Amino acid sequence: MNIRNVSIEEIKRKFFHFPVMYREVIDFFYLVRKKSVVVDATLGGGGHSYLLYSSLNDGTFIAFDRDIRMIHKTLDFFNHEGIRPIVLNQNIFDDIDVSLFFGRGFYIVNKRFSNIKNILQKLNLKADFLVCDLGISMYHLKEDWGFSINQSNLDMRLDEASYNILDIINNYPEKELADIIYQYGEERFSRFIAKEIVRRRPIKSAIDLKEIIIQVYFKKLKKHINEKVVQKTFQAFRIYINQELQELKLLLQDLKEILNPDGIAVFISFHSLEDRLIKNAFKDLKNQGFVLLTKKPLTPQEDELNINPASHSAKIRVVQCKA
Repeated sequence: MNIRNVSIEEIKRKFFHFPVMYREVIDFFYLVRKKSVVVDATLGGGGHSYLLYSSLNDGTFIAFDRDIRMIHKTLDFFNHEGIRPIVLNQNIFDDIDVSLFFGRGFYIVNKRFSNIKNILQKLNLKADFLVCDLGISMYHLKEDWGFSINQSNLDMRLDEASYNILDIINNYPEKELADIIYQYGEERFSRFIAKEIVRRRPIKSAIDLKEIIIQVYFKKLKKHINEKVVQKTFQAFRIYINQELQELKLLLQDLKEILNPDGIAVFISFHSLEDRLIKNAFKDLKNQGFVLLTKKPLTPQEDELNINPASHSAKIRVVQCKA
Protein backbone atom coordinates (compact mmCIF):
# COMPACT_ATOMS: atom_id res chain seq x y z
CA MET A 1 0.00 0.00 0.00
CA ASN A 2 1.50 3.35 -1.05
CA ILE A 3 0.40 5.73 1.70
CA ARG A 4 2.01 8.59 -0.17
CA ASN A 5 -0.80 8.40 -2.74
CA VAL A 6 -3.56 8.72 -0.14
CA SER A 7 -4.99 12.24 0.25
CA ILE A 8 -4.99 13.98 3.62
CA GLU A 9 -8.79 14.20 3.39
CA GLU A 10 -9.00 10.41 3.16
CA ILE A 11 -6.74 10.07 6.20
CA LYS A 12 -8.95 12.48 8.13
CA ARG A 13 -12.05 10.45 7.28
CA LYS A 14 -10.42 7.14 8.15
CA PHE A 15 -9.17 7.88 11.66
CA PHE A 16 -11.02 9.17 14.72
CA HIS A 17 -7.64 10.35 16.04
CA PHE A 18 -5.70 12.00 13.21
CA PRO A 19 -2.10 10.65 12.94
CA VAL A 20 -0.20 13.90 13.36
CA MET A 21 2.42 14.66 10.69
CA TYR A 22 2.00 11.16 9.25
CA ARG A 23 3.53 12.17 5.89
CA GLU A 24 6.76 13.22 7.54
CA VAL A 25 6.81 10.01 9.57
CA ILE A 26 6.30 7.91 6.43
CA ASP A 27 9.01 9.82 4.56
CA PHE A 28 11.59 8.97 7.24
CA PHE A 29 10.32 5.40 7.39
CA TYR A 30 10.95 4.99 3.65
CA LEU A 31 14.66 5.61 4.29
CA VAL A 32 14.81 2.20 6.02
CA ARG A 33 11.69 0.58 4.57
CA LYS A 34 13.56 -2.47 3.31
CA LYS A 35 14.64 -3.29 6.87
CA SER A 36 12.41 -5.53 8.93
CA VAL A 37 11.69 -4.32 12.51
CA VAL A 38 9.43 -1.34 13.21
CA VAL A 39 8.35 -0.10 16.64
CA ASP A 40 5.53 2.30 17.50
CA ALA A 41 6.23 3.44 21.05
CA THR A 42 2.76 4.93 21.44
CA LEU A 43 0.00 2.97 19.70
CA GLY A 44 -2.71 5.45 20.73
CA GLY A 45 -5.49 5.67 18.17
CA GLY A 46 -3.53 3.40 15.83
CA GLY A 47 -3.08 5.85 12.96
CA HIS A 48 0.69 5.79 12.69
CA SER A 49 0.75 2.04 13.35
CA TYR A 50 -1.79 1.35 10.62
CA LEU A 51 0.01 3.49 8.04
CA LEU A 52 3.46 2.11 8.87
CA TYR A 53 2.32 -1.51 9.01
CA SER A 54 0.51 -1.07 5.68
CA SER A 55 3.80 0.18 4.19
CA LEU A 56 5.95 -2.56 5.71
CA ASN A 57 7.26 -5.28 3.43
CA ASP A 58 6.81 -8.55 5.31
CA GLY A 59 8.54 -7.43 8.51
CA THR A 60 7.98 -7.34 12.26
CA PHE A 61 5.84 -4.55 13.70
CA ILE A 62 5.54 -4.03 17.47
CA ALA A 63 3.33 -1.34 19.01
CA PHE A 64 3.40 -0.38 22.68
CA ASP A 65 0.75 1.32 24.78
CA ARG A 66 0.44 1.55 28.54
CA ASP A 67 -3.33 2.20 28.38
CA ILE A 68 -5.26 -1.04 27.88
CA ARG A 69 -8.37 0.98 26.96
CA MET A 70 -6.56 2.36 23.93
CA ILE A 71 -5.44 -1.11 22.92
CA HIS A 72 -9.04 -2.35 22.99
CA LYS A 73 -10.23 0.64 20.96
CA THR A 74 -7.49 0.18 18.40
CA LEU A 75 -8.03 -3.57 18.11
CA ASP A 76 -11.64 -2.85 17.13
CA PHE A 77 -10.38 -0.53 14.39
CA PHE A 78 -7.76 -3.00 13.14
CA ASN A 79 -10.27 -5.87 13.11
CA HIS A 80 -12.57 -3.72 10.97
CA GLU A 81 -9.63 -3.21 8.59
CA GLY A 82 -8.89 -6.93 8.43
CA ILE A 83 -5.70 -6.68 10.49
CA ARG A 84 -5.29 -9.14 13.37
CA PRO A 85 -2.49 -8.06 15.73
CA ILE A 86 -1.29 -10.49 18.40
CA VAL A 87 -1.41 -9.04 21.92
CA LEU A 88 1.60 -10.35 23.86
CA ASN A 89 0.22 -9.50 27.33
CA GLN A 90 -3.17 -8.52 28.73
CA ASN A 91 -2.09 -6.33 31.63
CA ILE A 92 0.63 -3.74 32.20
CA PHE A 93 1.86 -5.74 35.20
CA ASP A 94 2.15 -9.02 33.22
CA ASP A 95 5.25 -10.15 31.39
CA ILE A 96 4.93 -10.80 27.66
CA ASP A 97 4.18 -14.30 26.40
CA VAL A 98 7.20 -15.01 24.20
CA SER A 99 5.56 -18.20 22.91
CA LEU A 100 3.07 -16.01 21.00
CA PHE A 101 5.88 -14.32 19.08
CA PHE A 102 6.55 -15.83 15.65
CA GLY A 103 8.84 -13.19 14.21
CA ARG A 104 7.11 -11.50 11.32
CA GLY A 105 3.70 -9.97 11.87
CA PHE A 106 1.95 -7.32 13.99
CA TYR A 107 2.26 -7.42 17.78
CA ILE A 108 0.92 -5.21 20.56
CA VAL A 109 2.44 -4.91 24.04
CA ASN A 110 0.57 -3.37 26.99
CA LYS A 111 3.61 -1.71 28.55
CA ARG A 112 5.05 1.76 29.11
CA PHE A 113 7.57 2.67 26.43
CA SER A 114 10.34 2.70 29.01
CA ASN A 115 10.07 -1.10 28.69
CA ILE A 116 10.85 -1.19 24.96
CA LYS A 117 14.53 -2.01 25.38
CA ASN A 118 13.85 -4.94 27.72
CA ILE A 119 11.00 -6.32 25.61
CA LEU A 120 13.06 -6.19 22.40
CA GLN A 121 15.92 -7.95 24.17
CA LYS A 122 13.55 -10.74 25.25
CA LEU A 123 12.49 -11.11 21.62
CA ASN A 124 16.12 -10.92 20.44
CA LEU A 125 15.38 -7.88 18.29
CA LYS A 126 16.56 -4.37 17.59
CA ALA A 127 14.52 -1.76 15.78
CA ASP A 128 15.20 -0.33 12.34
CA PHE A 129 12.56 2.36 12.82
CA LEU A 130 10.88 3.78 15.91
CA VAL A 131 8.16 6.42 16.12
CA CYS A 132 7.05 8.02 19.37
CA ASP A 133 4.00 10.31 19.25
CA LEU A 134 3.78 11.97 22.66
CA GLY A 135 0.36 13.54 22.13
CA ILE A 136 -2.68 12.54 24.12
CA SER A 137 -5.33 10.72 22.09
CA MET A 138 -8.69 12.18 21.12
CA TYR A 139 -10.21 9.14 22.80
CA HIS A 140 -8.84 10.32 26.13
CA LEU A 141 -10.52 13.68 25.64
CA LYS A 142 -13.83 12.49 24.17
CA GLU A 143 -14.45 9.42 26.34
CA ASP A 144 -15.38 9.89 29.99
CA TRP A 145 -11.91 8.88 31.17
CA GLY A 146 -11.23 11.91 33.32
CA PHE A 147 -8.87 13.84 31.02
CA SER A 148 -11.11 16.64 29.76
CA ILE A 149 -11.53 19.93 31.60
CA ASN A 150 -15.23 19.77 30.74
CA GLN A 151 -16.04 16.41 32.35
CA SER A 152 -17.18 15.80 35.89
CA ASN A 153 -14.79 12.85 36.19
CA LEU A 154 -11.19 13.73 37.12
CA ASP A 155 -8.72 10.88 36.73
CA MET A 156 -6.07 11.25 33.96
CA ARG A 157 -4.33 7.93 34.71
CA LEU A 158 -2.88 6.20 31.66
CA ASP A 159 -2.44 2.93 33.55
CA GLU A 160 -3.09 1.41 36.95
CA ALA A 161 0.45 2.18 38.12
CA SER A 162 -0.08 5.94 37.82
CA TYR A 163 -0.70 8.18 40.82
CA ASN A 164 -4.24 9.11 41.87
CA ILE A 165 -4.84 12.76 41.03
CA LEU A 166 -7.59 13.31 43.61
CA ASP A 167 -5.31 11.99 46.35
CA ILE A 168 -2.63 14.44 45.23
CA ILE A 169 -4.91 17.47 44.87
CA ASN A 170 -6.64 16.87 48.19
CA ASN A 171 -3.63 15.83 50.29
CA TYR A 172 -0.39 17.32 48.97
CA PRO A 173 0.96 20.41 50.76
CA GLU A 174 0.33 23.72 49.02
CA LYS A 175 3.99 24.22 48.07
CA GLU A 176 4.21 20.79 46.40
CA LEU A 177 1.06 21.51 44.40
CA ALA A 178 2.47 24.86 43.31
CA ASP A 179 5.75 23.22 42.26
CA ILE A 180 3.91 20.60 40.17
CA ILE A 181 1.75 23.21 38.44
CA TYR A 182 4.74 25.43 37.71
CA GLN A 183 7.25 22.74 36.73
CA TYR A 184 4.99 20.68 34.47
CA GLY A 185 2.51 23.32 33.33
CA GLU A 186 4.75 26.39 33.21
CA GLU A 187 1.85 28.21 34.86
CA ARG A 188 2.75 31.72 36.07
CA PHE A 189 -0.01 31.79 38.69
CA SER A 190 0.86 28.36 40.10
CA ARG A 191 1.21 29.55 43.71
CA PHE A 192 -2.18 31.25 43.64
CA ILE A 193 -3.90 28.25 42.05
CA ALA A 194 -2.34 25.91 44.62
CA LYS A 195 -3.43 28.19 47.46
CA GLU A 196 -7.00 28.23 46.17
CA ILE A 197 -7.03 24.44 45.70
CA VAL A 198 -6.08 23.96 49.35
CA ARG A 199 -8.67 26.50 50.48
CA ARG A 200 -11.44 24.85 48.45
CA ARG A 201 -10.75 21.22 49.39
CA PRO A 202 -12.11 18.65 48.87
CA ILE A 203 -11.85 18.89 45.07
CA LYS A 204 -14.13 16.25 43.56
CA SER A 205 -14.27 16.89 39.81
CA ALA A 206 -12.61 18.44 36.78
CA ILE A 207 -15.25 21.17 36.90
CA ASP A 208 -14.15 22.08 40.45
CA LEU A 209 -10.52 22.41 39.35
CA LYS A 210 -11.43 24.35 36.22
CA GLU A 211 -13.50 26.87 38.21
CA ILE A 212 -10.61 27.47 40.61
CA ILE A 213 -8.21 28.27 37.74
CA ILE A 214 -10.73 30.59 36.04
CA GLN A 215 -11.38 32.44 39.30
CA VAL A 216 -7.67 32.89 40.03
CA TYR A 217 -7.07 34.34 36.57
CA PHE A 218 -10.10 36.63 36.80
CA LYS A 219 -8.90 37.91 40.16
CA LYS A 220 -5.40 38.55 38.79
CA LEU A 221 -6.19 39.87 35.31
CA LYS A 222 -9.77 41.13 35.74
CA LYS A 223 -10.87 39.29 32.61
CA HIS A 224 -12.07 35.89 31.52
CA ILE A 225 -9.62 33.41 29.98
CA ASN A 226 -9.89 30.76 27.29
CA GLU A 227 -9.67 27.03 27.88
CA LYS A 228 -6.10 26.83 26.59
CA VAL A 229 -4.93 28.65 29.71
CA VAL A 230 -6.89 26.29 31.97
CA GLN A 231 -5.31 23.29 30.26
CA LYS A 232 -1.83 24.21 31.51
CA THR A 233 -2.71 23.17 35.08
CA PHE A 234 -4.50 20.04 33.87
CA GLN A 235 -1.45 19.19 31.74
CA ALA A 236 0.80 19.63 34.76
CA PHE A 237 -1.12 17.12 36.84
CA ARG A 238 -1.42 14.66 33.93
CA ILE A 239 2.33 14.74 33.28
CA TYR A 240 3.08 14.35 36.99
CA ILE A 241 0.73 11.49 37.83
CA ASN A 242 1.76 9.51 34.75
CA GLN A 243 5.48 10.29 35.11
CA GLU A 244 5.51 11.23 31.45
CA LEU A 245 8.81 13.11 31.38
CA GLN A 246 10.59 10.39 33.36
CA GLU A 247 9.28 7.85 30.84
CA LEU A 248 10.56 9.94 27.94
CA LYS A 249 14.00 10.31 29.55
CA LEU A 250 14.30 6.54 29.93
CA LEU A 251 13.33 5.89 26.31
CA LEU A 252 15.82 8.46 25.05
CA GLN A 253 18.56 6.94 27.21
CA ASP A 254 17.84 3.49 25.77
CA LEU A 255 17.88 4.48 22.07
CA LYS A 256 21.42 3.24 21.45
CA GLU A 257 20.44 -0.24 22.66
CA ILE A 258 17.04 -0.17 20.94
CA LEU A 259 18.13 0.74 17.41
CA ASN A 260 20.05 -1.25 14.84
CA PRO A 261 22.89 0.49 12.99
CA ASP A 262 21.25 2.97 10.56
CA GLY A 263 18.05 2.72 12.63
CA ILE A 264 15.91 5.86 12.76
CA ALA A 265 13.91 7.29 15.69
CA VAL A 266 11.17 9.87 15.11
CA PHE A 267 9.79 11.83 18.07
CA ILE A 268 6.64 13.96 17.89
CA SER A 269 6.27 16.37 20.80
CA PHE A 270 3.55 18.86 21.67
CA HIS A 271 4.93 21.14 24.37
CA SER A 272 8.24 22.73 25.28
CA LEU A 273 9.02 20.38 28.18
CA GLU A 274 9.03 17.35 25.87
CA ASP A 275 10.79 19.10 23.02
CA ARG A 276 13.53 20.41 25.30
CA LEU A 277 14.22 16.91 26.64
CA ILE A 278 14.40 15.46 23.13
CA LYS A 279 16.60 18.27 21.82
CA ASN A 280 19.10 17.92 24.67
CA ALA A 281 19.12 14.11 24.46
CA PHE A 282 19.83 14.30 20.72
CA LYS A 283 22.82 16.55 21.42
CA ASP A 284 24.21 13.88 23.73
CA LEU A 285 23.51 11.15 21.18
CA LYS A 286 25.57 13.02 18.58
CA ASN A 287 28.58 12.21 20.76
CA GLN A 288 27.63 8.53 20.70
CA GLY A 289 27.61 8.00 16.95
CA PHE A 290 24.15 9.33 16.09
CA VAL A 291 23.29 11.74 13.28
CA LEU A 292 20.57 14.38 13.50
CA LEU A 293 18.28 14.12 10.46
CA THR A 294 16.45 17.29 11.50
CA LYS A 295 18.71 20.25 12.24
CA LYS A 296 15.59 22.12 13.39
CA PRO A 297 12.26 20.57 14.33
CA LEU A 298 9.72 20.02 11.57
CA THR A 299 6.24 21.47 12.02
CA PRO A 300 2.91 20.57 10.36
CA GLN A 301 2.23 21.64 6.80
CA GLU A 302 -0.47 24.22 6.15
CA ASP A 303 -3.01 21.75 4.76
CA GLU A 304 -2.65 19.58 7.88
CA LEU A 305 -3.20 22.58 10.12
CA ASN A 306 -6.35 23.40 8.17
CA ILE A 307 -7.75 19.88 8.45
CA ASN A 308 -6.47 19.13 11.97
CA PRO A 309 -5.92 22.30 14.04
CA ALA A 310 -5.00 20.17 17.07
CA SER A 311 -1.63 19.50 15.44
CA HIS A 312 -0.57 23.17 15.58
CA SER A 313 1.93 22.65 18.42
CA ALA A 314 3.46 19.44 17.04
CA LYS A 315 7.20 19.23 16.40
CA ILE A 316 9.19 16.38 14.90
CA ARG A 317 12.83 15.66 15.67
CA VAL A 318 14.61 12.71 14.06
CA VAL A 319 17.87 10.95 14.83
CA GLN A 320 19.69 8.06 13.14
CA CYS A 321 22.02 5.56 14.81
CA LYS A 322 25.33 5.32 12.97
CA ALA A 323 27.29 3.59 15.72
